[in-house]
Amino acid sequence: MNRFRRRRLSLFRRYLEQIPKDHVTILDIGGRKLFWRDTPFWENSRYTILLLNPGEGEDVESAECRLDASNIEKRVGDARDLSAWQGESIDIVFSNSVI
Repeated sequence: MNRFRRRRLSLFRRYLEQIPKDHVTILDIGGRKLFWRDTPFWENSRYTILLLNPGEGEDVESAECRLDASNIEKRVGDARDLSAWQGESIDIVFSNSVI
């Protein structure tokens, strides 16, 4: 992880620590497990991370297929239409690199 990404993630973490809840759900648009692996969020039971991508992405994530964290779930969907998430308890939406 480069220093810009580390700094951005550090700011994000400080923001999340201010949320007065025992459990925080993060919707990561365009997210990958590899991004979260070396962060304090990996296997942290305070957080559930939902990775939203347009497809299963197995070809892109072949190395990630072996990675597993109990608090990270993959979801298939279109980030341009989040209406399917109505009623879900999402505390914050995150995106590291969606253009």
